[in-house]
Amino acid sequence: MDWKSLTLNMLALFGLLGLFVMLTIALFRRLPDLINEWRKVRRAGRKLKRDQS
Repeated sequence: MDWKSLTLNMLALFGLLGLFVMLTIALFRRLPDLINEWRKVRRAGRKLKRDQS
C-alpha cells in the first residue's frame, strides 16, 4: 500500500467518523422531544382503548 492510498483511506475513515459523531450529537439533542412525543402517542392510544371499551 502506497502513501497516497493510505492517506485517502485515512481521510475517508475520519470523514465517516465525523459524520457518525455529528449524527449522534443531533440525535441526543432531539431525544427529549422524541421521548415526549412517544409518551403522547402512548397516552392517546390508552385513551382510545379505554373509550372503545
